[in-house]
Amino acid sequence: MRGLALVLALLGWAGAGWAQVFVAEGPGPGVGTREAPFATLDLALDAVPEGGRIVVLPGEYGAVKIRDRRPPAPVVIEAEGAHATSLSIAGSSDLDLRGWSVWPLVAGGAAGPLVGVDKTSSRLRLAGMDLMGGPGGADYMAWSEGDWAAWRRDGLTVAGDHVTVEGNRLRGVDFGITVSGTHARVLDNRVEGFGGDGMRGLGDGGLFRGNRVQDAFGLDDNHDDGFQSWAPRGGGAIRDVVIEGNTILEWTGAPDHPLRGSLQGIGLFDGVFENFVIRNNLIVVGAWHGISLYGGIGGEIVNNTVLAPEGAEPGRGWIMVSPLKNGPPSRDVAVFNNLAGDFVGQATEVGNLRVTGRTRFVGFADAAAGDYTPVGPFRDMGRAAGAPGGDLRGVARPQGGGVDMGALEAQ
Repeated sequence: MRGLALVLALLGWAGAGWAQVFVAEGPGPGVGTREAPFATLDLALDAVPEGGRIVVLPGEYGAVKIRDRRPPAPVVIEAEGAHATSLSIAGSSDLDLRGWSVWPLVAGGAAGPLVGVDKTSSRLRLAGMDLMGGPGGADYMAWSEGDWAAWRRDGLTVAGDHVTVEGNRLRGVDFGITVSGTHARVLDNRVEGFGGDGMRGLGDGGLFRGNRVQDAFGLDDNHDDGFQSWAPRGGGAIRDVVIEGNTILEWTGAPDHPLRGSLQGIGLFDGVFENFVIRNNLIVVGAWHGISLYGGIGGEIVNNTVLAPEGAEPGRGWIMVSPLKNGPPSRDVAVFNNLAGDFVGQATEVGNLRVTGRTRFVGFADAAAGDYTPVGPFRDMGRAAGAPGGDLRGVARPQGGGVDMGALEAQ
């Protein structure tokens, strides 16, 4: 690389003042300008200064692998119309990857997630990406069972600590977003059309906020969840996870679609779960488990709206707080200001309201059209002490004479 460094120095681009370099797929060494870009991402990573930016120009980049890159200050790697068939990061930190399009071009190809981060990586940001199980993933509603078998891939899997996953869109995938590292931030993502779980959070200190999960496909015997977690195998606990302001919708397509699946909302079945905060979530699912917490210690379930789709059996979409499987009861879990189809186990109806067949039609602005803003019996009924200061959309509470029940505050 000394020859490359000499060329850069002669051109006056080496050193701290050289903040941006370019990469384009194709032959030729290049020198890092837009007109003469580097031929590989590795060359750009060698040359970019700390705190700099790499712009990846439009093109097909195949399986992109980033290995053992730990710049002393964060480096942005921004895709400008660049497409990869997969993206994997190992042994790396302080990288901010933005705007990549990632999907395979050949059915039944490589296994593994579309985007993967190993456990030796940390302090990363993955943002604004478009991920699909295949080139036709945007039209997942038209996929046949054979299409799903050919293109089904996990979306985004993160094993490292302190990773932010923000503003990504995933369509036509198996499991959507899975994070097992600690202190993950999963913010404002969309998981649309999936065959497994929408999101999984398996590490301490995670934040899952503002995500939208919709359209579960029934492709196998997995009990699909909008969000799922479980404690470490063989004992232990997961601690200090916040799940707030998310929208989980079992289905938005034609009701008679042959591959329509059944979805559980937030499933926390294998604790212990310490200090989980579940608030301001809108969950519309046909399974019994709307929000279920088995083995909770501390934490809260507050101001959630949990409902079953039209025509579902009464009582579905419940909120449940139960003992740890084959273990002691949950304790010190605050449950109030929720609307749900039922309240089961240790979650009593004190401070909550059951959505019956009658209130299903008079309690919301237009539930059939997806507007779950409370009206009538759900307005101004909530407990103010401990209620979130804003609702799912960020509207301040209260707007009227009291706090509204559920995830949405009527303005």
